[in-house]
Amino acid sequence: MLHDNLLAMFDRNPDLKPRDIIVMVADINAYSPAIQAVFGNASGERYIPFSISDRTADKESPLLNAFNQLLQLPDLRCTSSEVLELLEVPAIMARFDISEHEFSLLRAWVEEAQIRWGIDNQTASEFDLPEFGQNSWMFGISRMLAGYAVSEQAGLLMVGEESISPYEQTQGMQAETAGKLAQFIDKLAHYRKVLNHTMTIEKWQQAINQLVDDFFAVDIEGEVVVKSIRDTLSALGDQLLDARYDEALAPRIVRQYFIDKLSGSRVSQRFLAGQVNFCTLMPMRSIPFNTVCLLGMNDGVYPRSVPPESFDLMVGRTKPGDRSRRDDDRYLFLEALLSAQQSLYISYVGRSIQDNTERVPSVLVSELLEYCEQNYCLQGDEALDVDSSGAKLTQSLLREYPMVPFSAAHFDASSALQSYAAEWLPSAQQTTLEATQSLSLPFNLDPIARAQGEKVELELTELQRFWRLPVQYLFNRRLQVNFEESLLGLEDEEPFVLSGLESFGLRKSLLDAMIEAKGHIEGEKLHAFKSEQKAKGYLPVNEFGELEFAANVSQTQELAEAITPLVSQEAEDVEVDLTLDINDCHVALQGWVTGCYQSGVVRYRSGSCAQPTILPHG
Repeated sequence: MLHDNLLAMFDRNPDLKPRDIIVMVADINAYSPAIQAVFGNASGERYIPFSISDRTADKESPLLNAFNQLLQLPDLRCTSSEVLELLEVPAIMARFDISEHEFSLLRAWVEEAQIRWGIDNQTASEFDLPEFGQNSWMFGISRMLAGYAVSEQAGLLMVGEESISPYEQTQGMQAETAGKLAQFIDKLAHYRKVLNHTMTIEKWQQAINQLVDDFFAVDIEGEVVVKSIRDTLSALGDQLLDARYDEALAPRIVRQYFIDKLSGSRVSQRFLAGQVNFCTLMPMRSIPFNTVCLLGMNDGVYPRSVPPESFDLMVGRTKPGDRSRRDDDRYLFLEALLSAQQSLYISYVGRSIQDNTERVPSVLVSELLEYCEQNYCLQGDEALDVDSSGAKLTQSLLREYPMVPFSAAHFDASSALQSYAAEWLPSAQQTTLEATQSLSLPFNLDPIARAQGEKVELELTELQRFWRLPVQYLFNRRLQVNFEESLLGLEDEEPFVLSGLESFGLRKSLLDAMIEAKGHIEGEKLHAFKSEQKAKGYLPVNEFGELEFAANVSQTQELAEAITPLVSQEAEDVEVDLTLDINDCHVALQGWVTGCYQSGVVRYRSGSCAQPTILPHG
């Protein structure tokens, strides 16, 4: 609501300029993404010039953050999320010629190829673990490249001492995308070894300069960051030369030097740049402004608290004059109040986003409100007692805003909560009745065909998807929203035990193999099936996989023996061709009923360990 309130201030006071407004927060690094999203994406008439000060370099520049992470490669486990986070940096994607679509494709491949962590089988030994290559990046890359050369039906391939199963999604033109990922992983493996050596400053300069060239393809703004990296490296060489230090430097020393010099520096010192100033509450900011805005004034957030160190002997022995963060923040809050010439805007999150429970403001805000209640009143309330006049004053000062921008309260003419974001007006105006009418039919029937009474074709599979999960069908088909677990996060740990869904997938594959083998599978066929699952990375590593596989075999065997007689003789699929009348619209339902056998239609799935129930089609 800050953006709308500032626009309202400009409407009420034409003489007010963006440079007359300052917005201060407790931690500007936490608010920077939200400020960029709201103020940076505003349309032409709603755009307000703004500048953000006091951001540290690592928070403002993804490129610099990626460089610091590359320097720490020898200490990283190289998990799937860490590596993909590096690859997602625009400068790195540009260097390896990877588009946004290709990155989304690679993310799906990484999950399906069961890549978890580790460059190769040597990575685990660096963390005092037994060597294993399963679920490593080289394991997944080998599967992708093998899938381009041969199909999955060709069987398992030996790569070193590991058996792998080809991953077929990389066939055809997709192989170029897999090659780009392989090139990126090769560079990571190379610099993971190079940056782990103790070297002289000359070799460090050569290695780091080459790393910047190999990983970053920057634009004009990125050149500034790259120049700061090279200048920092040159400054380190000059300091060692002045100190006449010519011995080799350990990797940790070089990494810590760059972190101290680059991450701690502030690159956004555009204070008083003629725009709305966003900055951190800090000393020497008590400059008079027409309007002062304080954001995030919640209890526990401000005044800021610093947990004491265990070795700090001054804890519990404070004396008058000792430095206190809470006292400093109280003084900064008072300075901010004194800096406001005409308007003071204070906001805090009044309700929890999890359960909508009420949240209290900072103790400083509460004290300010209590002081106003005890010493001031609105015009006309002089005759009232202190409690009544103070309550009216507080009610006039406080405004509670809805938590969503499309709330109808933002566009109510009789309300003081006015929004300038016109793009949310259609959503706010849509009534519940209109929403219900628009969703009266579960399927996307052509409105023109419905009006003319023509026949609309509907696939049987679409009806099955809707009947199975109507809410999911609405989100997937109408709203184009997919709740895929792969979009929520990647697995970074090698499997020691299968999850419920993974165990279900293994039992399903095992059940299909047993039914194909007439209800029983053992010996070489069972060993080949287990080797195939392990080569795909589905089974846990080492003995954990043996135990997990044996448990799933015992659970599946009984169900397979019960199903096999029912599916021994296949029958032809049944065609469905029906005409239905839905709301004066002729719907042709077409499709095929599969899974037909001489015993009827058989449907089965591997679930919990209960007595199987077979319902043949009557």
